[in-house]
Amino acid sequence: MKHDKQDRQIWYPNGSMAHYTHLEHPMSLRGPSNGWFCIDEAQEPQCEAGFHELRHTLRRQGTRQGAFIMSNPEGFNYIYRTFELGAETKPWKFSIYHFTIWDNPYLSKEFINDILASYPPDSVWYKRYVLGEFCGASGSAFPMFNENIHVTNTLGPYPPKGWVCGVAVDPGMRHPTAALWLAQDPDTGDVYVYREYEMTDLTIAQNAANILEISADDPISFWVMDPKAAEQRQATNAMKTKDIYQHYGLPAEPCDAIPINPALQKIAILLSNQAAEKNPEVPRGPCLYIHAGCAGLIQQLDRATWDDKRTTTGREVLVEMKDDLLACLRYGIQTLPIQPMKRINLQPMTQEEELYLHAMKANTNRTMLQKYGDLINPRLQRSVRGGLF
Repeated sequence: MKHDKQDRQIWYPNGSMAHYTHLEHPMSLRGPSNGWFCIDEAQEPQCEAGFHELRHTLRRQGTRQGAFIMSNPEGFNYIYRTFELGAETKPWKFSIYHFTIWDNPYLSKEFINDILASYPPDSVWYKRYVLGEFCGASGSAFPMFNENIHVTNTLGPYPPKGWVCGVAVDPGMRHPTAALWLAQDPDTGDVYVYREYEMTDLTIAQNAANILEISADDPISFWVMDPKAAEQRQATNAMKTKDIYQHYGLPAEPCDAIPINPALQKIAILLSNQAAEKNPEVPRGPCLYIHAGCAGLIQQLDRATWDDKRTTTGREVLVEMKDDLLACLRYGIQTLPIQPMKRINLQPMTQEEELYLHAMKANTNRTMLQKYGDLINPRLQRSVRGGLF
């Protein structure tokens, strides 16, 4: 077997050749006569056009002319319409194989447990990525959001030294200009939204000045804004929105333009990870906490709902609502250097440690804190710094 990495070709002893490439430019797939093709992660948005281009290249004589497609069940997309409903496959012969997460022998028990802890059983993400079911998003977008768990006063007006801090801005054109301040604990990966901003009927200069003044004492390491709004040009001077903000001293750059649903999924995972806190023996990933003063964001998370009518057509979007702060949360979450974290010590807690935890949660018994504060092991030190209580 010969592998030509430059031309992305693999030659087999029988003379057959396999060519591999990405599907970012579907039109480039036209031309060759193929005997078969394979698409991995076929649920990605750019793969639909690539699939339809490749199916028309199956014309090589003397071959079985087949295809092998691997995909997650991402709602009622083209894979569902093409193969599950069979609307476009009448002349084809094909088989469909459904698998759950437990059917993959190469996944470790730790990985599976981490996934199970990340998705609530009633969520659309659990049905898709655990059970392997085609299902449409409906109901609440964040059913795992619970103000008693996710809303906190733990973090003060300024994040601790050494934390990664950033500001996410959603410039207002026909809606309010919004901004969120986020901080990430470097030890646990936990994300805290500790401040919000939302104003209407102000100029870019006024909004930039306000946001900069509010951020004056914060160790901000990144500034991001809506990638689409950042590139829009103002009617008065034809300047891009991001350039005007930068002119007035706010150095925001457009965040990576990723589809909305994967960004919402990241938020859902961070909200779901708190379930593991009920059992300190269960490893969990980073969590999302929101300061009680961020009333606007809390309201938008609670009201975010999937549009059932559009879901049936294969388009999964939220019901139209005021979501400028939720949009800022998407921009900030996808910019932060979030890494999965696990507890560093899974040994049972001692009685003194349990008393210390109880005092931390109550935040009352100062005598108890002073008495048992020196008995904290590294696990509890890391948990306390993460503001889990």
